[in-house]
Amino acid sequence: MNQQYKPHIHEYKRKEVVDVTRLFNEYPVVGILNLEGLPSANYQKIKKQLRGKVVFKFTKKSFMLKALEQIKKQNIDHLKDKLQGVPALLFTKEDPFELYKILEKSKANSPAKAGQLAPEDLSVPAGPTSFTPGPMIGEFGQLGIKTEVKEGKIHIKEDKVLVKAGQAISPKVADMLVKLGVEPMKIGLNLLLTYQDGEILTKDVLYVNEEEFMNNIRLAYQQALSLSLNISYPTPENIKLLLMKAQIESEALSKKVNIDSSLNVKEEPKPSEPKPEQISVSAPEPKQEIKKEDPSQQQVQQLPKQQPKTQAKIETSKETKIEVKSQIKENDMKMAQEKWQEIMTKTVNMEKKDEKSKEEKAFKTEEKDINKIINQLKDKKSAGKI
Repeated sequence: MNQQYKPHIHEYKRKEVVDVTRLFNEYPVVGILNLEGLPSANYQKIKKQLRGKVVFKFTKKSFMLKALEQIKKQNIDHLKDKLQGVPALLFTKEDPFELYKILEKSKANSPAKAGQLAPEDLSVPAGPTSFTPGPMIGEFGQLGIKTEVKEGKIHIKEDKVLVKAGQAISPKVADMLVKLGVEPMKIGLNLLLTYQDGEILTKDVLYVNEEEFMNNIRLAYQQALSLSLNISYPTPENIKLLLMKAQIESEALSKKVNIDSSLNVKEEPKPSEPKPEQISVSAPEPKQEIKKEDPSQQQVQQLPKQQPKTQAKIETSKETKIEVKSQIKENDMKMAQEKWQEIMTKTVNMEKKDEKSKEEKAFKTEEKDINKIINQLKDKKSAGKI
């Protein structure tokens, strides 16, 4: 009669504990779920969608606690207090953040029920509804929703928040949301946390807005690149930009202090080329200058622009200036002067119109006339008439 009493443990209970322990040791990532409020049909549908990626284990809470006592891992005891509502375990080799993303995508919209907590601020937007005037006006008024009748339909005047995030949904609000076709609730697996190598991540940490996250990475890259360029810190990503910046700054500096270099020497005129000079000539006494390209030939050039008040600029070389005035008779000089005044009058009128293209075209025509006169004078000179 001194035998110690040993409680009988059913074999299936022992197997459940052993199975939970095995899964903990086999998979690196463990998640704790709360299946409270999830219809069985939706649970089975989600299990089918995630087959091959996730292994679910739904058993009694006491079996889970017994298994946690036998597992020797870091921070494993902290999971005992996280088994809430209708707990279930999932095991996977996916990254915890990727797992949370997969579970969120598997959720479906559902109408709100009385007593449920609002996941976010629940509101009705301003605008027309499908209801005709009648008892619905009174129901809207009970919830503080301002309405008016337009074209035989009830219109909501302004947006109205019915329930703030985290507050319980009343029966009237739930009924109104159903009538308006608003399905604010998400039906799916409620992942409370994940466990991996002693690290516990809750769902508020696992939730990542991908678009915002990528925008933050782009902004950080741009700011880092700008900083590295401003402090001239070379990296493989900015070395080309730094070299371009250095070249531009060196060119600007060499021009400012008049230092010849391989970068700016090509911009200077060649020694063999005559440097052009501008000479102002008044209309009453026009000076025409001949540019010698070789000893046997002379050519008169005139600038395409004339200064206001009947003044013109003629480009020529200092070394080849020859005054034509002393070589032309008084009658020929008078004829050239009259022609010159005519050209200047036309040029001033064209400048007033501010049409550059037309001005250049007209000037070329007049330039031919001057060249023609000069050639005639040269012919007379060669013939000994002047």
